[in-house]
Amino acid sequence: MTLSDRLQSLAAASSKPPETNDGREYIEEVKGFGGLKYHCNLCHVCFEPHLKDNHIKQDAHKEAYKVQKEKGTVEEQLVLGKHEGLSPTEEEFQAVRDIVLSCEKALKLVSDVLSQEDLPSQAGSDDVVADVIIKQENTDVVVTEDKVADPGDPVEVRPRAIKGVMRAGLLANGLLMKGEVSVHLVLLSRDKPTSTLLARVSDILPKQLSTITEDKYEIVMQPENACILVTSTKSPKAMCKVSLTSQLMRRHPFDYYNDIAPPDPVDVLPRKACEDALRELRRARWFEAKAYSLPFCEIVMRIFRELCSRIPTLSRMDIWLLELIVQKCLSTLDSNATAASAVQRVFECIAGGIFLPDNPGVYDPCEREPTDLCTKLTIQEREDMTASAQHALRLLAFQQMHKILDITLDDLSSEGKSGNKRKRSEAEAAETTQAKKDKPESGKIPK
Repeated sequence: MTLSDRLQSLAAASSKPPETNDGREYIEEVKGFGGLKYHCNLCHVCFEPHLKDNHIKQDAHKEAYKVQKEKGTVEEQLVLGKHEGLSPTEEEFQAVRDIVLSCEKALKLVSDVLSQEDLPSQAGSDDVVADVIIKQENTDVVVTEDKVADPGDPVEVRPRAIKGVMRAGLLANGLLMKGEVSVHLVLLSRDKPTSTLLARVSDILPKQLSTITEDKYEIVMQPENACILVTSTKSPKAMCKVSLTSQLMRRHPFDYYNDIAPPDPVDVLPRKACEDALRELRRARWFEAKAYSLPFCEIVMRIFRELCSRIPTLSRMDIWLLELIVQKCLSTLDSNATAASAVQRVFECIAGGIFLPDNPGVYDPCEREPTDLCTKLTIQEREDMTASAQHALRLLAFQQMHKILDITLDDLSSEGKSGNKRKRSEAEAAETTQAKKDKPESGKIPK
């Protein structure tokens, strides 16, 4: 049974009818040797079919239903409150926004400068040498030859050396957390990236940044990592990693079975770093297409990222593996799902043994060859993660979501008090706003 089949069966088992006001959705049919009976999941009792309406009218059932609704509301508030505390602050968001937009605009200008520098001389001179590009059919081999251009012949302009810049990693997925001000941009080149091209970009970038913004940045080139680090000098010190790579750096089966593949340049950048950057781009595009639009995706991802950083047994689950699990779980939620139930669904998937050796595993959708991401986990680590998820489900069954989220009872009481104050302040602000609307505006144009 595949991962999708397991999640579909899990969704069918946990789905329930639309919510009513009397708890009728918690009563289910039970067929056995004694005939048809009903079982109430709130009161944990069985009764005959003709006693269904009488059971719903009992005070014990009504009280159990009231407690269940309050529990769901409290858990939802806990999850949303925890997520709000994990989101980046306004200062961090502004710092990241400034450095990303500045780098993207500056790199576009760098591409323009490189394109101008690589232009051939003006056509019409007898000593002009033009590159004639001959592409062989059904291959990627490019052969160049030189010839003297005639005055009437058009000069073919080669494509840009820098083809574009794209966002990758947590920045592209919109999953940055509080305290995270490091982002990743990927610069795509036409040919295989070299140390020479990286140095040219690093030399031109400071001047282009100064034309876009007055903010000061420190620029450090790291050829061993095939990237340039751009760091802001003001607090919070945001950092942007600009990786240089090309689609030509991704290994293709053609490279292994043919000897006529074009050789690498002498100063080509490390292949592993370039392949890692391409892998980040593929994963970012997959996440945007498959996961980002799912309900509660951003909330669940931040909640579990914090859990993986705090709980040692979950720390071996990297971000990419977590994204795949969350995407599969959230795609099976019903229309009545909440943020708390979405968190519980992920725990149910892990607790069901998806990481254990006897299960299908989690395969990478962004690789050509079948790649099980669970193979890098030891058997002990898989069992530890499964046991941690099972323990979390037991806490949820006893209404202890606050222990999973690491929220103390003192925080709950303070949040309740602050919530009351917030309601009063919102009411006062509404009255003040209404009073201002009744007065004529004086001189100031609202934005």
